[in-house]
Amino acid sequence: MIDTLALRTLVALDSAGSVTATADALGYTSAAISHQLQKLSRYLGSPVTERTGRGIALTPMGRELSRRGAELLQDLESLETDARARSGEPRGRITVGGFSTGIRGVLVPSLPLLKETAPELTITNIEEEPDELIDMVTVGRIDASLIFDWREGPPQLPSTLNSELITVDRADIVMHRDHHLASRIW
Repeated sequence: MIDTLALRTLVALDSAGSVTATADALGYTSAAISHQLQKLSRYLGSPVTERTGRGIALTPMGRELSRRGAELLQDLESLETDARARSGEPRGRITVGGFSTGIRGVLVPSLPLLKETAPELTITNIEEEPDELIDMVTVGRIDASLIFDWREGPPQLPSTLNSELITVDRADIVMHRDHHLASRIW
């Protein structure tokens, strides 16, 4: 049977585009990523990657395996989530994306209570721009995201995503006291 870690590595490589980016995304070393890809190639008896200049690319078999493997991994994750949900206690790992002040002001303060109420849940976070975070949630690279929006209306989200307004943050404007707008109350 194909090792799920090796398959997850291949799918991540297909998404990230390089061994270094895959290592960063999965939290492993580049050597560990290369080892998983070699192990998968040996098991299958055919290479899943090939050298292209200074980098590597997926072979046709590697691309097909990545495509089908992504679907299988998503099904496995859904199966695990459903099974764990029946226990009534959150477990596993979730990755939350966000912007620096959102992570610092919203996510981090919630971690102590979350650790107390769901000790078997591991939270990791990444920092990125809102549009990139929306894309990452859409394709399943992260589980949830804190985003901000300076526009007049709510952000445009794909129909496959749900959103919830969790706070409205006031913006402070700093100006010299002699500025002609300084006396206005906003």
